[in-house]
Amino acid sequence: MVSNRRKKYLLPNEENPLYAYLYLAPYLVLFVIFVVLPIVESMRISLYDWSLIGPPPRYIGFGNYDYLFTEPTELFLPSLKHTLQYALGSVPLFVVASLFIAMAVDAVKKGKAFFQISFVLPMVINVAAISIIWIWIFDPTSGLLNYYAGKIGLPSQNLLGHEETAMWTIVAVSFWWGVGFPFLVYLSGLQDIPQTMYEAARIDGANAWHCFKDITLPLLRPTLLFICVMQVIGAFQVFGQVYILTGGGPYDSTRVVVQHMYLTGFQDFEMGLAAAMAWVLFSILIVFTLIQFRVFRVGERLEY
Repeated sequence: MVSNRRKKYLLPNEENPLYAYLYLAPYLVLFVIFVVLPIVESMRISLYDWSLIGPPPRYIGFGNYDYLFTEPTELFLPSLKHTLQYALGSVPLFVVASLFIAMAVDAVKKGKAFFQISFVLPMVINVAAISIIWIWIFDPTSGLLNYYAGKIGLPSQNLLGHEETAMWTIVAVSFWWGVGFPFLVYLSGLQDIPQTMYEAARIDGANAWHCFKDITLPLLRPTLLFICVMQVIGAFQVFGQVYILTGGGPYDSTRVVVQHMYLTGFQDFEMGLAAAMAWVLFSILIVFTLIQFRVFRVGERLEY
């Protein structure tokens, strides 16, 4: 006979420590098939000269990685530079501006739901629809922006057609579209801060800056870290709005890494080279994430 103790580990019941894995099993199986295995396979492909329409794959080791950084006619390094430019423009905007927007909305007494919906609504619209709308707004001949600019006597502007303004215009569109996510996260963090702390600080003579510096920022540290990490990852993975708004132009001035990876893999059919780009991008994101964790830990130690 099987003892009660052995039954505990053999039968699927709530006392069995393996019980939860019965519910997790379907997800874990799909996760391994559609996430883990493709990641491993992409690492293997990056070590081959692999063309979808050429000769059979040929093992070349780290040849693809060497090509990315040494080939003078390659566009990978310029695309990496453009991605970094986008990140430098968008990440501080998302992290800082969305915080102050959340603080302003949190301070509103009436109509708070209206402002919450207003900032979150664009986030649920598909990036293709958003980009098409803004293409029409920025159209240099019949766009809404130039129409009203002409009404007040300003010259027509082709913001998406000039190298100096195209990337910053994409940053502005991305912020309008994606501000809802950090806004909601900040708003949730702000509402978790006890109001009694602010009241006690004001009784002690603290002004708005002191309350922000000594109460809001320290208690929002985990939220800030999460927002920073997610925005950096999102910035380096930007693709949809760039591809639709400018197609990487003008003159490849907005060609970003993911777009270059996509064109290399699915237009030039160089899958090995595209996989190598993906792993370089992944390594960059890991480095930036570790740096952010390190900076936040150092800042926390300095406070104490």
